[in-house]
Amino acid sequence: SVAEGVTAELVAAFSGGAVLTGWALQLGCGAAAVGLLGALPFVAQLVQLPAARLVDRFGPRRVALVTVALSRQAFLPLVLLPFLSVPPGVARAVLVALALAHHGLNLACNNAWLAWMGELVPGAIRGRWFGRRTALCTAAGAAAALAAGTLLDRAPGPHALAALALLTSLTGVASVLLMARQAGGRPRPRAARAPGGAFAEALRAPAARRYLAFLAVSGAGAGLIVPFSNLYVLRDRALGFTFLTGYGAVSAAARVAAARRWGRLLDRAHGARATVAAATLLLAASPLLWIAAAVAGPWVFAAEAVTGGIASAGAGVAAVAVPLALAPAAERAAWSALFAVAGGAAFAAGTALA
Repeated sequence: SVAEGVTAELVAAFSGGAVLTGWALQLGCGAAAVGLLGALPFVAQLVQLPAARLVDRFGPRRVALVTVALSRQAFLPLVLLPFLSVPPGVARAVLVALALAHHGLNLACNNAWLAWMGELVPGAIRGRWFGRRTALCTAAGAAAALAAGTLLDRAPGPHALAALALLTSLTGVASVLLMARQAGGRPRPRAARAPGGAFAEALRAPAARRYLAFLAVSGAGAGLIVPFSNLYVLRDRALGFTFLTGYGAVSAAARVAAARRWGRLLDRAHGARATVAAATLLLAASPLLWIAAAVAGPWVFAAEAVTGGIASAGAGVAAVAVPLALAPAAERAAWSALFAVAGGAAFAAGTALA
C-alpha cells in the first residue's frame, strides 16, 4: 500500500498542480478556465455517490482496480497533442475533458480504496499508520514535483509537457500493479436495503452531521483561493515553475515532519476532534500570509509553506481516519461519499464565486 501510494504521488506530480496549470497556460486558458481546472477534483466528488453503490455491489477491490487503471491513463492523449494540428479552442476543451475524466475516475477509486483500507488497517493504529504512509508518499511526490517544475522551466513548451504526460501513464501502470497485490477488499454478502438508506443513516447521526457542516464551511473557504494559487504565482507574480515546485517541496517537508505526530495525536482519546480543530486553525493563517507576501516579498511564502504544510498533514490524516472512525464498518463507502460530496460541492461554490 505504501509503494502504491508513492507511485500515486508520482502520477499527481507529473499531471496535476503546476503541470496542469502549465498545460492551461500553454493552450491559452484564462483565469476562469484555470479556476475550473483547479476546482475539478472537488466538483468531481459527486461521482462518489454512484461509486458507493458500485462498491456496495461489487466490493471495494474490484471497483478500485478498474477505476484507478482508467483514471491514471486519462492524460495519455496529451502525449500526442503537440504533434497534431488542433484548433486552440478544441485543445482547451480536450484538456478539460481529460482532467474531468481523470479526477472523476480517481475519486471513484478513492471511495473504494477508503473502504478497502478500513478492512486492512486496525482502528487502534489507523492514525499512526496513515501518518507514516502520508509522510513517505509526500516526500516522493515533492521530489517528483520539483523535478517536473525544473524541467518545465529549463525546457518550456509543449514537448516537455507531453513527456510528463507519458511519465504519468507509465507510473500509473506501476500503481495499478502494486494495488492489485494488496490483500482484502473482497465483496461480502449484504442484506437488502432501500437505495439511499446508508446516506439517510449518515444524515441522522449527530456526529456525521457536524462533520458534514465542517466540511461544507471549510470547503467553501478553500474554494475561494486554492484553484487560483498556481496561476497567481506563475502569471501574476512571474516566479516560475521552479519557485512554485520549490514552495511545494518546502510544504512537503513540513508535512513529512508533522504527519506522524498528527497520527499519534489522532489515535488518542478525542484525538480526532483535536486534530481537526488544530489543523483547521493553523490553515486559517495561510491566506493572511499570502496577503502579506504581496507586500513583504516572496520570502513570506516560505513561512506559509511550513505552517500550511504542517496544517495540511493534520488535515490529510484526519480526512482518511475520521470518516473511517465515524462510519459503521458496513457503510464506509456510502458515508465517505457523502462527506466528500459535501466538501466538494461547497468548494465548487466557493470557486464559482471567486
